[in-house]
Amino acid sequence: RGILDELAHLLGFKFQDFLQKFRPFLSRAQIHNLIREGFQIGSHSIDHPHFFDLPFEKQLWQTIESTRFIQKEFHLDYGFFAFPHNDVGVSNTFFESIAKTGLIDISFGTGGIIVDPTKRHFQRISLEKPKVPAASIVSIQYGKAVYRSIIGKNRVFRTPLTRTTR
Repeated sequence: RGILDELAHLLGFKFQDFLQKFRPFLSRAQIHNLIREGFQIGSHSIDHPHFFDLPFEKQLWQTIESTRFIQKEFHLDYGFFAFPHNDVGVSNTFFESIAKTGLIDISFGTGGIIVDPTKRHFQRISLEKPKVPAASIVSIQYGKAVYRSIIGKNRVFRTPLTRTTR
């Protein structure tokens, strides 16, 4: 992040100007409208890090604080969290810790069609490739699931502990 900020400064690029001009996000009013229409929303971290690169305490902080913010801002009585990028390297200890807070009811990874034994944590298919039709992405994921099943790698395995320092 520091390198990007420095590079942006050298190039005269202002992130705030970009965000105001292109608005690659929903406004609070748009989110409130979605909720009124019956959609449920959740958190996605404070600043979209790769969780594998974070020490355990920062993983918890990113998850808990972003969920608290969303719950408070939108008056929610539930907590959903979707990992940015993926949940690779996130430990059982992490999931046990967030369960104890009572804040997060359900969380989501991006492992595709794979068995995840972690309670209240579900793997999803990422559809974030704008040039690839969703039907193609789903077909590819089903093919991968069949292949993983054949070779015995259709299950997420988590370590009991996460490193505490980086």
